[in-house]
Order: sequence, then structure tokens, then C-alpha cells
Amino acid sequence: MPKQITLIIGAGASHDLHPQFALGNELLQQISDRVTDRTSIHTKYISKLLLSTGIDYSSCWDFVHHLDEYKRSAEYPNIDEFLNEVSTYPEFKNVREDFLNIGK
Repeated sequence: MPKQITLIIGAGASHDLHPQFALGNELLQQISDRVTDRTSIHTKYISKLLLSTGIDYSSCWDFVHHLDEYKRSAEYPNIDEFLNEVSTYPEFKNVREDFLNIGK
């Protein structure tokens, strides 16, 4: 009977295969730029989508502010860890639902 092998690769493997897949910090920057329309005119569909779900523009900027602060303080920043903080830290109590929806 042949031996079975399980290959375990890290999150960066997809980036090595296809550079358009962002790594953690790059993904956080893309999220910040797209949520607040800091990128080209062609990406405004994300902010329009958020507005249609009842999330106002000021909430998007507040989300980006906290995300930027998180990026500066985290050793290995990534969106999953940031959303975990949003889910558990008491200071996010009043914005938790909007922030989690924006992050998703």
C-alpha cells in the first residue's frame, strides 16, 4: 500500500502562485482603500453596496481608522485577527455589527 502524504502550506502559498492574491498587510490596505473609495473610480461599488445595507460613510471611515491603528500595533496584522478583536473587545460594542459587516 502506498504511503499517503498530506501537504500543509501557509497562507502565502497562494500569493506565490498568483501575485494578485494579497498577503495579510496588503489585503488590509486594499480593504481600507476600497471601503473608503481611496482607490480608483472603478471600485466605488463597494461603498455603494455598504450604503445600500445601511452602513453610512462615517462608519466606513471609522472602521478604516481602527483598522489602520490595528495595522500599526499588530506584529502580524491580518483581517481575521482584527475582526476577532472587533468581536471581543468592549470598545467596539457600539460599532461591532457594522464593523463586522464591513469586514466581511
